[in-house]
Amino acid sequence: MPDETFPIEIEGESLSLRFEDADVREIEKNISLFVAFHPINRTYDNAALILWRGLRRKDDAGNIVYAIQQGPPGQALAFQKVKAFCKQFGGPAAGMLVLYGSFHKGLVASGWFGEPKEDPAPAGKPEEDHPKN
Repeated sequence: MPDETFPIEIEGESLSLRFEDADVREIEKNISLFVAFHPINRTYDNAALILWRGLRRKDDAGNIVYAIQQGPPGQALAFQKVKAFCKQFGGPAAGMLVLYGSFHKGLVASGWFGEPKEDPAPAGKPEEDHPKN
């Protein structure tokens, strides 16, 4: 598994997202990652679950460790971190869209998803519109 992470800032603290096998298994006990990204499933509870398992920080030795305790008290803290993250953005959906975008990039960095490939550039010049006579 890649040792890469995706940076995220919450309450002025620089953290990162990384999802290892055990994290994804724990998330999928509650919600499948196949459906978690559908707008109807972007709830604060689901976001807290994903954040709880994926949020990391560096310890004093420079190792990447969980930023939130992996027990029940940690789940409550993860919910508060989702709230703190989302309140930075206006409207009810903006913060959640940015947060789920960060989750996606964290899963890509962790090797769970690939990035979509860009469409190749057109081979020739685009046809210009010519006025008809």
